[in-house]
Amino acid sequence: MNVLTLLCCVILGLFLINRYLFSWIGFILSRVPNSREPILEHKSISVLGSNGCSKRLGFVVNIPKLTSVLVAKPEYEYVYHPGNASVYDGMVTLYRKFGRVWYYIYFDTHTNFDPTANGSKLISEMKAGTGTPMHLFRKGEPSVEGERPLMPTFILKRRVNRLIDALPFTKCEKSEIRSNIKISYETGLHLFF
Repeated sequence: MNVLTLLCCVILGLFLINRYLFSWIGFILSRVPNSREPILEHKSISVLGSNGCSKRLGFVVNIPKLTSVLVAKPEYEYVYHPGNASVYDGMVTLYRKFGRVWYYIYFDTHTNFDPTANGSKLISEMKAGTGTPMHLFRKGEPSVEGERPLMPTFILKRRVNRLIDALPFTKCEKSEIRSNIKISYETGLHLFF
């Protein structure tokens, strides 16, 4: 019985170390060769669903309010592409750099016109990720796909939460965004946690 308890404590301790101090699982996966590349090259964030796809939100993002709040925050950058249908129509991407990696959340609020309706329907979709965005290359930043494999999950989640906390949304809206973001081991095998 004592051996079983000791074994459970060791396993629990290893997973706590992996999550909060040092990602030894990421280290092992980055060393295991695959046929073309290592199993793990980097850790990244994305939205729930297939890779690179947007996630539809249950609320409409007020893009003018979002951009007005971000102007006062020098640690954040944003790129705004206005739409032409209404003041809320458009796309905005919020960026913040942590260390060598840019974290971003992308909102696309577009208007779908229904000819049978008197008005238009606003739909918000979201993407999330890490890596140096294409349009930020002008700063001479090197291209970085995501965080190093050794980065603990706790740090990635904390950085994502700091990015979300800057958004001028209600608690429920921020909670919905957090629930749709996942952290993943990318390349070779796709392991999500």
